[in-house]
Order: sequence, then C-alpha cells, then structure tokens
Amino acid sequence: MRLAFLACFAIFHAGTAIAETNSNVMDYYCYNSQGVEFERTVTVGHGVNLYLNRDDHSVQTERSSEPPSLDLINKQIVQQPKAGKYCAGYMMSLGSDSKSIDGVLGQLNFEAGSAELTEQARYTLYKLLPRLKRSTHLIIEGHADFLEVGRKESFELAAERAKAVADYLKERDAAPYDLVLMSKGASAPKADSNDLLGREINRRVELRY
Repeated sequence: MRLAFLACFAIFHAGTAIAETNSNVMDYYCYNSQGVEFERTVTVGHGVNLYLNRDDHSVQTERSSEPPSLDLINKQIVQQPKAGKYCAGYMMSLGSDSKSIDGVLGQLNFEAGSAELTEQARYTLYKLLPRLKRSTHLIIEGHADFLEVGRKESFELAAERAKAVADYLKERDAAPYDLVLMSKGASAPKADSNDLLGREINRRVELRY
C-alpha cells in the first residue's frame, strides 16, 4: 500500500475580531475612502494528517501532534503582490503580536489638509492598542501629499498628524517609553500622487517598531 502524506490545518474565517490574546488568531483590517473597508479574522485549529492511498484513492486521517500555527498563512498574505496596495489605512495582528507589511505595523489615512484622526484611523489604533501597550519602542512617522500643501507646510502637517496619533496613545496609556515622532512631509510618497487613491495613501502616518 502506497501512502502519500499531507498535513493540513483547520482554517476558519470571520468578519469580526475574536479573542485578542488567542495565539492562533490573525486579524487584518484594510480601508480607503473609495468604498473599500474590510476586516478579516483567520483562526487556525489543530492540525490533521491526511494519508492518501494511491492504490484505491482512499483517505485516512489522524490528529496531528503539531501545534496550530499561523506563520504560513501570514507569509502567504504578506507575499501577495502589495498586500496593502489598495489600503489607504491598514493593520495586521497575529496572536499577541502585530505583524508588519513592508516594515509597517499599521498605517493611518488622513483627509486632505487635515491632521484630525478619522473614524477608521481611530479604529485601527484601537485594534493595535493591546500590542502597543506591551511595546517599549515605537516610531510614529508622519507623511503628506505634495499637492495638499506647500513644501514647508507639508512637514508641519505631517508632524501634526504624527502628534495626533501620539496624543491618542498617551490619552489611553498606550504610548511606549521610547516614543519617536518623525515628519517626512511629502518627501517619501508611497504611491503615485497623480492618482486619487495614490494621494490618499500618501496622506498617512506609519507605525513602526
């Protein structure tokens, strides 16, 4: 009898967050102002070994001794072509940790010419709070779209955006001991500013460890 072996994990999807401290739960939130807003929760259950009988194509199963893991799923999502390509704002968390996309733990979008946190930005920060409260170091990096203000004003606006995020965290006792605020103005666009969505993505604050 020839048997081929496959290891599988039970995967469940939900549209709302499950327990924040569950090490087998991954949350991913993405939004922009052009009608895109979604949140996905992926839960991985205990593994099952599948033994395929190549003679009669029957299948035998047994519970795997391997613990559940989200690492493979996380890698698959991050390796997708620009996981945050259409997301003006986003965050990803894996169990008790925040995962980064291109080095960014979370990205917050702002209205043109404004440093006020949007409803979606506040929700993104709310989702990150449990992780940030356990952090000792955080970089809050403000950015602007070069079309919304002049060059000098863009650095001031980006700094105000970074400060708005820092103030939100401080008010909730979630600001790490080592908190660094940076302003890059419009000098580091992430997308094409000749495009409406691109300009929206560039009006942002990035959270980095």
